[in-house]
Amino acid sequence: MPIIRANSLNVELSDSGTGPTVVLIHSSVSGNRQWRSLTAVLAPNFRVLAVNLRGYGETTRFAGTRTQTLDDQVAVVSAACNLAKGPIRLVDLRRGEPTLVLRTPGRGRAHGIRGTPGSRQSSHRAVPALT
Repeated sequence: MPIIRANSLNVELSDSGTGPTVVLIHSSVSGNRQWRSLTAVLAPNFRVLAVNLRGYGETTRFAGTRTQTLDDQVAVVSAACNLAKGPIRLVDLRRGEPTLVLRTPGRGRAHGIRGTPGSRQSSHRAVPALT
């Protein structure tokens, strides 16, 4: 998997497909590999960037002397978002289901993606929700 450098961070991510960018954020007990099935469905129509957060894969681990904050993980996601040209769709897990949590301005309102990660139901519902 590619590793990009952003400020003092190494960020490991997978980069698949072409088209509008979708950034996938894994759950706290997994890595970006949890998105393989969804990536396979989205890649024909989207550029899919699945990041490894701090402490996963080859992404720089948090080594601060203070308590880690959400901003520390946001820096990792921002590095992936900076690779995009144009609008971004940001997807994470909510209650065990992939959910579109942000769509950059000018692309309409965000819609939820529902289903079990990697299932047919999730994969088929994801494509129309992201367009």
